[in-house]
Amino acid sequence: MPLMVEGVGPVPSATTLGDRPGSPRSGSGKGRLDIGLVNNMGDGALKATERQFARLLAAASGSTDVRLHLFSIGDVPRGAAARSYMAGRYGSLAALE
Repeated sequence: MPLMVEGVGPVPSATTLGDRPGSPRSGSGKGRLDIGLVNNMGDGALKATERQFARLLAAASGSTDVRLHLFSIGDVPRGAAARSYMAGRYGSLAALE
């Protein structure tokens, strides 16, 4: 099953992330797992952290449908480029309450 990042879409398949045929991911199963990532990293590491976390989930998800929801803390100072990147992709912590 693909990893879906809410507000973004699917993450590349496990094959493109380095998994090999016959890995546990190739099985068939059921279920859905929703995971939230609160990304507190600074602007320079924001995308890399998101990408690394998504790849880890994609590699470990097996046949489980995984949905990644992205959140940020509003008090973390952000530059214009990071704010633009996060718009529509990241929810606020208030959405978790």
